[in-house]
Amino acid sequence: MKNRRRRQVRIFALLVSVLLLTIGGSPRIEPLTGTLHFGLPAAAAEELPAASLIPHFADRFYLRNMAPELQRDAAAIYQGIAVFEDEIELPDKLDSGRVERIINALRYDCPELFQVNFSGRYSMKTRNGEVHAVRIPYGMGKGEYDRKLAQCREILAQLARNTEGISREEAERYVYESLTDWITYSTDAPHCANASGALLGRAAKCDGISLAMKWAMEELGIPAFVISGQDPGDPSGHAWNCVQIDGIWYDVDLTNDSATAGRSMKIYPAYNVWREWMTRMYPVFPDIAAYYNIPASDRMDRSFHFSLFWMRHMLHPAP
Repeated sequence: MKNRRRRQVRIFALLVSVLLLTIGGSPRIEPLTGTLHFGLPAAAAEELPAASLIPHFADRFYLRNMAPELQRDAAAIYQGIAVFEDEIELPDKLDSGRVERIINALRYDCPELFQVNFSGRYSMKTRNGEVHAVRIPYGMGKGEYDRKLAQCREILAQLARNTEGISREEAERYVYESLTDWITYSTDAPHCANASGALLGRAAKCDGISLAMKWAMEELGIPAFVISGQDPGDPSGHAWNCVQIDGIWYDVDLTNDSATAGRSMKIYPAYNVWREWMTRMYPVFPDIAAYYNIPASDRMDRSFHFSLFWMRHMLHPAP
């Protein structure tokens, strides 16, 4: 009797397993979290909202402000990148302009995707004039990426620990000070255009620096995104951050305060400034201005020099 019951239990367990596999697909490990779960079949996955497939989706300004059909394709590309697919099929057939918009959104919204060489040339596979797949250029292999991702997360976790119990304004200032101390400005260091070059190599150019800042703010729960604009001296443009403190948006540019051989002190030239301060030098790229309603940053009350002025005024009022 006992043996019969054991067989019944095993048969029942087997049936449940078959049912789960039929409904949920094969078990897989989530590449960025290491979580084991049953994946949905490909057709069903295409129906899931991007918010369930892209981490921190609510904090990703460009992605969450895209049309739903573009979000679906962005999620497919994100998932393909996470498992290092060379060629990623798109759920929808798009024109090349929309694909470029998705790639740029992933580049500036998802600093953890530093395995992609976004500065390289990705290719699109077309059929009847529509893009149905993209080929992604990777700048490192999966083993190197996994190792560096863990190292980046430890740095960010340490920043989070160091800012526990202080205000968001103080946390932003701490991260600004830390990153501008760590990172030396460089246009030719390895991975200088992404967050890993900034956090691990500690040498990056403007986009790597701003991606590191965005990632740190995201981990601290402070809304932030990367803005890119035209640079008269550089055809690739310039990148900086927009950070929200207590419901108010400010522009922050760490690049001009990043460590250099000849710098003896920080000058905080663009710390919590209004947008016009930045766009006088770096007009926002037209495609960003056309497709996204970028939040206005029109306050200077938390800029470094404004705060310093009022501190001096209060300590030493005019006679």
